[in-house]
Amino acid sequence: MENMKEHNDETPKKKKLLDFVKKRSKEEVVVNIKTITDIPPVQEARKKFGNGNNIGAVNGALNDISSDISRYFNFQFNPKYSMLYNIYKKMVDFEKDISPDIIVDRESFIIESAQIPIPDDGKEANLLSAIRKFGVFIFDVYNPIRYARKLEMSPDDVIKRMVEIYSYMDLKELFYPDSRMRR
Repeated sequence: MENMKEHNDETPKKKKLLDFVKKRSKEEVVVNIKTITDIPPVQEARKKFGNGNNIGAVNGALNDISSDISRYFNFQFNPKYSMLYNIYKKMVDFEKDISPDIIVDRESFIIESAQIPIPDDGKEANLLSAIRKFGVFIFDVYNPIRYARKLEMSPDDVIKRMVEIYSYMDLKELFYPDSRMRR
């Protein structure tokens, strides 16, 4: 019986040791991967689309995109003017002979903006591409919902348009500036 007691005393010690080893081996490494669809403006638009608030999603997207373009490329859109006129004024910086007719319709915008030569500077080229995409976003997404109160494309297509615009900006610099300090 004494031999049995010793055996029972040793079992809990071994079991505790095994539990400790099991707990240590279950540790997991969590890696947060940030993609362009994880940025706050896209997430907010998705949430609003999911709640059925299409107008709020598109208005929020327009405001987020304009403020992020301004912040990233370090210039300000004039709040006194329409967003298309602000885009036109910025395009005039690239090409002096561009017609103000680009703010009238989508086709004029695409044709006129395509004739602007791409700058040699990478950041300036990205700015031109971003405001081109932003202008098309206004014509295709914002204006129909603003004037007709209906979304003419699927929410996924709107998100794709947003992603196209944000692809010309460095997202780490724009949304996750503290990520550089962690390295």
